[in-house]
Amino acid sequence: MSVSAAAQILGVRRATLSDFVNGNTSLSPEMALLVEKVFGLSMDIPLRVQAWHDANQVRARADEIDVRRHYS
Repeated sequence: MSVSAAAQILGVRRATLSDFVNGNTSLSPEMALLVEKVFGLSMDIPLRVQAWHDANQVRARADEIDVRRHYS
């Protein structure tokens, strides 16, 4: 299925879906719900994949984050 066709089915702009497909934006809860309603895939699944991806992106930059642990 083309991006244009999927965008039309989902009721979103082609550019919006294209940005997601090409990795230029994260999956929003709204888009996940649209996918659930149109294709029957529980929105929890792609949202968990998105959260996993986001966490891995941050872990990859862990050396760039400089903080000290605070003990109370």
